[in-house]
Amino acid sequence: MIGGERERFFHLADVVDDLDIRNRRTTHPWFSTAAYDDPLSLGVYRELMTKVWTGLPRGPGISPEEIRTILAFLDDVPVSIMVSTGRWIMRKRREFQETGNPASGNASSGNKILVYLHASDRQWPDQMQWTTELTFLTLTRLHEWTETYNVKGVALGVGTRETANGIEYTHVYLEGAGGLTKEVRDKIEWQYGVPNFRFGHVREVEPGRNARCPCGSGLKFKRCHEGS
Repeated sequence: MIGGERERFFHLADVVDDLDIRNRRTTHPWFSTAAYDDPLSLGVYRELMTKVWTGLPRGPGISPEEIRTILAFLDDVPVSIMVSTGRWIMRKRREFQETGNPASGNASSGNKILVYLHASDRQWPDQMQWTTELTFLTLTRLHEWTETYNVKGVALGVGTRETANGIEYTHVYLEGAGGLTKEVRDKIEWQYGVPNFRFGHVREVEPGRNARCPCGSGLKFKRCHEGS
């Protein structure tokens, strides 16, 4: 029958919600009505996908194979998680608008970690430095996640940078948690905090006053960035 698709979908979601399905927490979200309830948040998430291969401005070019990998990563989640991630992204952008500080965060589904970083070209005028910052942040989060669960994971870093021509999208995909120095990790955790993946919050890091400043200046923290 043609027509009434929306009502039938809601009915299906209600039926699935009532069933005693094993592993319901991972099964049920595919039958969510979230796409109808919050199309704006879903649109924000879908924007992450469409900007992988189209739209200007954009970050550095990526190969067709990388595009397929990133799209598979973003597409392999229930719609309800897409919507909740879209809300989270909008909240991070509001944080940046209110404070002017780079807004970051991470979300996970299975062994996949999505890392998000939002700032502007006033803070990172050089695109290469911006991509490097996103890469180090994503790599640090992948290390922390691997240490928490003691299993291998993959991470996708998405950087959105406000420019005069609009929002620029940069994508970084990492498999395996190698190649991270202590100096880089200390700096990232000082700037963006240390996440608790089990409870979903981030703890700020405060170096000792006589420790070397994580910024890499070589000075003691008390003579460099303490109080800044």
